[in-house]
Amino acid sequence: MDWNEIKESIVGDLHSRGLKDTEIRLRALNRIENILQLYYASYIRNPEKLNEIDKEVFKRGISVRKGKALSSAEHGVVNEIYERIAPPLLMPVPRKKPLVEGKYKVCICPNCYTPAKVTEDLWDCKELFCPECGNFMPNPIREEKVLESVGRMVVTGILLGNIAKLFCGLFVLFVILYALWGCRGVTETTGCSWRTIAGVCIPVDSVICNDTASCSIPSEKKITLSTEKGNIPREQREKLLGVWADYFNANGEVLWRIVKKEKGLYALEIGRTGTDEWQVSCELIEAPNGGYTVYEAVESVAEEYYRIETSGGLSVFDRYGYITTYRKISTR
Repeated sequence: MDWNEIKESIVGDLHSRGLKDTEIRLRALNRIENILQLYYASYIRNPEKLNEIDKEVFKRGISVRKGKALSSAEHGVVNEIYERIAPPLLMPVPRKKPLVEGKYKVCICPNCYTPAKVTEDLWDCKELFCPECGNFMPNPIREEKVLESVGRMVVTGILLGNIAKLFCGLFVLFVILYALWGCRGVTETTGCSWRTIAGVCIPVDSVICNDTASCSIPSEKKITLSTEKGNIPREQREKLLGVWADYFNANGEVLWRIVKKEKGLYALEIGRTGTDEWQVSCELIEAPNGGYTVYEAVESVAEEYYRIETSGGLSVFDRYGYITTYRKISTR
């Protein structure tokens, strides 16, 4: 039914009843029609759309537009309209039910300040219709969801930035450790450390002991110098001040000996066990030092000098103090 059919039906029904207040009801019908034409013209064009709005909600909307409560005659007119647009009882129009009880949010209309429930199926709509004042308003729930999404993106960006900083820090730490380990590997491969003894680059420990008596030296394995042709000749042994094994740096594999060249001048030579080859490391000069006779390296950057102990060991010193003591070995 269109609006004219509904209105003619209501007018005819009021006249047929023979009521005393028929004119009052007709005037109420005209007032309702004027409000619909001014504010809800879509319901005039298609009255069946009123089935989508609850009757009591529609009455409150008309009351707001009127500016005061509806009279009993106006209530009766609205009831008459809904009776005529209602579908036949045999074919009821299924009304939308809430998806789940409690699945709604409450928002306030910015025009009439009326709280209204917004069901879950309307949360993604761009605009909402207020049944009280009949105005459309932006959906605050959808805007809230958009803000939450932006907030999550910001938090995710901050988190990813922190993770990137962490990985950068780990990478820098890895580079530093790799560089340190690489330097150590080069030292172990080339056999060169931070200290040189008598101008020869050999692996040494960085520990320095200032007291020869308190420094422990690894247990000595028996080493006897000899050649394939026999023991060291007597004339060579007479020029030797001694031969010592280096347990401090090379576990006894490196040998040191001091050979007298002329008065007051000596040569410090380095060799290895199992071979007869000796290489001059540096020249030494004899010099007194604190009541001891020491042998100072000539042109030594580290200012190294050597002292033969009463036990036969060869103690090594530099500008910083005592380094180690080499064990004396047999030269028969």
